[in-house]
Amino acid sequence: MNHKDQINRFISKDIVTRFYNQKGKIVNSINNDSEVIDAVKLLQDPAKYNKILSKN
Repeated sequence: MNHKDQINRFISKDIVTRFYNQKGKIVNSINNDSEVIDAVKLLQDPAKYNKILSKN
């Protein structure tokens, strides 16, 4: 992640916190969390999801 991305995330977090308080801050951080993004992608791919679940 470069400095521009870090600054954009910081500013976005600050703006959201001011307008939407704690709930907005949480939603914003979830939307930018790479693990959450990967989990959503996995849930949207039933074949891959079922393949992972079927492994013993």
